[in-house]
Amino acid sequence: MPVISEATISSASTIQFTGTGFFESGYLNTVEFGGVKADNVTIESATSIVAKWIKGVPVVVNATAPILFFEKLNTTDKMSVVHYASGQINISNALEITAASKDLTCSFNGGCPFDVTAKGLSTLLRGDPENNFVTICDRKCIFQDADSTDEKAQCLLPEVSTTYSDENFKIAVPSEDLKSGKYFGTYANNIAAFDDILTEDQGDSVGTGNCSIGMSFKAGHVGLIS
Repeated sequence: MPVISEATISSASTIQFTGTGFFESGYLNTVEFGGVKADNVTIESATSIVAKWIKGVPVVVNATAPILFFEKLNTTDKMSVVHYASGQINISNALEITAASKDLTCSFNGGCPFDVTAKGLSTLLRGDPENNFVTICDRKCIFQDADSTDEKAQCLLPEVSTTYSDENFKIAVPSEDLKSGKYFGTYANNIAAFDDILTEDQGDSVGTGNCSIGMSFKAGHVGLIS
């Protein structure tokens, strides 16, 4: 029967197992750590196995034992036989953030990439985005799987205004001075752009077909139009 004698994190994305009795053929080999299955498992020999998570070995709060098992399907009756490797070896892999993006320049619309350097963080954000996420000013930063690695997680900044713009321009605060809606007007009667009413044939008096529309903002304020 398979027995684990040692299990260690050998890189940001791999756990190395040593032991005895590992099945080298005829079985589907699976490794789980922190409830996340490895993306691939390589049987190097009957005494050596390497499990790899593409986005990094999962982060765990407490030292946790990886689970190694071998499954063989009986093609006759479709029943499977599973052999769990014995030998509980606990591994620590706590979240450790070593760097993060700073001095970003981004518009109120967000969309700028934000990087967090932390081994295994990408696996958590990728596997359970409802419970694992990065927030910027209490809003979720949108995880970017394709641009994240085993050592770096990337997300896109959400739509958010800065503290300065909130305090000085009230950019995130609805203003009673402005009303929302769709506005219409013409070259000859652009006042109609602010009454929310589109009447028939307010045509241009000179017949050029030009049309104008405008909106004014309170002095000293910034307008955000979408």
